[in-house]
Amino acid sequence: MHEFPCMTDAARAATAAPAPRRTLPKRHRRVAVIGGIAVVAAGLGIYAWRATHSSDGPAFHFELAPASRGPIQAKVTATGTVNPIVTVQVGTQVSGTIERLGADFNSVVAPGQMVAQIDARLFRAAVAQAKVAAKAATQTETGKKAIGWLKAMKDEVIDAMGPADDD
Repeated sequence: MHEFPCMTDAARAATAAPAPRRTLPKRHRRVAVIGGIAVVAAGLGIYAWRATHSSDGPAFHFELAPASRGPIQAKVTATGTVNPIVTVQVGTQVSGTIERLGADFNSVVAPGQMVAQIDARLFRAAVAQAKVAAKAATQTETGKKAIGWLKAMKDEVIDAMGPADDD
């Protein structure tokens, strides 16, 4: 260690080598390990004895009975998580703002029932924009070919969109 004349006693103590750790003699370490194992074994023995000699009986009791109709005989209060038996993922082919809901979260839905209706204003605007683009395209040669294809597809597109709701 380098010592400078301006160092204080606290600075000398801070830069000094740490004191060696004191360890237990081998005999004392062996006694400590054996004592620790004995305490753990005694704890496990007491736990096992209390579990087998308890006069309270099991903590839970279940009774099975066939399902039947009748008045409520007992009210059960419990905590925990209830998980569904069947989970169904519902997705859409298009995205948009929901205009109307036909079902709520966790409600039973019948086949064919409307779950949600998407606001059609954006789609109607896209159709109007496509009509304007089609009209402008009739002015060019490539556009005339595209218009012929669009006219052939028009009925299929209208059928796929379904009836328009103008309410």
